[in-house]
Amino acid sequence: MRAAVRIAVVGLGETGGSLAAVLDALPHAGLAWLCDVDRAVLTATKRSDRTPITTSVDDLLADESLDAVVLATPVATRVELVERALRADKHVLVAGPLARASDDALRLTDLARERSRCLLTAHADLFHPGLRKLKEVMETGRLGDTFHLYANRQDFSRGRREASVLWSLGVRDVATLLYLLDDTPVDVSCWGESYVRQGVGDIAFCFLRFANGVTAHIHLSSLDPQTIRRLTLVGSRQMVVYDELAERTLTIHDRAVVPPRTPADGRAVRVEGDGSVTSPAIPGDDPLQVMCETFLAGVRRGRPLETEASLAVRVVSVLEALQRSLERVGTAEAVGLPARRLPNVVSLHSA
Repeated sequence: MRAAVRIAVVGLGETGGSLAAVLDALPHAGLAWLCDVDRAVLTATKRSDRTPITTSVDDLLADESLDAVVLATPVATRVELVERALRADKHVLVAGPLARASDDALRLTDLARERSRCLLTAHADLFHPGLRKLKEVMETGRLGDTFHLYANRQDFSRGRREASVLWSLGVRDVATLLYLLDDTPVDVSCWGESYVRQGVGDIAFCFLRFANGVTAHIHLSSLDPQTIRRLTLVGSRQMVVYDELAERTLTIHDRAVVPPRTPADGRAVRVEGDGSVTSPAIPGDDPLQVMCETFLAGVRRGRPLETEASLAVRVVSVLEALQRSLERVGTAEAVGLPARRLPNVVSLHSA
């Protein structure tokens, strides 16, 4: 029988607590440590008298029998903690984004490769079966060429979020767009405002332009009366709405506007399609569980997840450019990838 992967969870807020619960329920994972700076949180989260708790990361990193560390701490602390864990020869699952600077993100992925450790950034949305079905539909060519995408991620969460919406909410949509399009934008722009606390953005409007002509918009808000998690894709043949919270997660609309074949073509644009709406069957898999199982599979293989590493670095690069634009009140900013060329994003590993 295969031995359980011994895991420590550091940071037991909303994300860390959820990951601890999922890992505790998986048959091939064992919670070996729980760590948080707040002892009251530790006591409330503790699941077994056999699970040690600590307020110091040093305690768990010194445990030679520990296989992996889950880091769900504030983004400002992640680079140092990920590096320490990798140098202690632990595999790492870290909340996204991996870092605030793409150079740091690239350095960490290089370190994981050098030490033959699995480093996975927890972009859980990418493991949602509805989003994976959307990518599958795109790859069949059924939708035609992709024209435009727009994402809405809005809720009333400002009271519990310390980071700006760009880095706390936007990271999820940026990762989603790069995953679906297998590409990185050439330039981006961002405009936003801070209403509750100066310098911590409550709303943001992002624009991304890709070299092949595809464009994308993202609307982010932590001051919205409704919770919205929706992505719309407009293709040359059909259109799709992916709504994470809807009963029908994925709806495909048979409707498209066809432009004249050439500028000299005098005919008007045509509307094609019968307007029907179909919803493919979506498995009921839990994205967090699928992500954790993917991580455990990577730990057992004992080698880096190259595709996921490339995506993590690209996400940080795009967020960096959006942040620069935000600070310059919406100016267009080129996306500067690290000097070493990264492979294009391709389909994620399955567990």
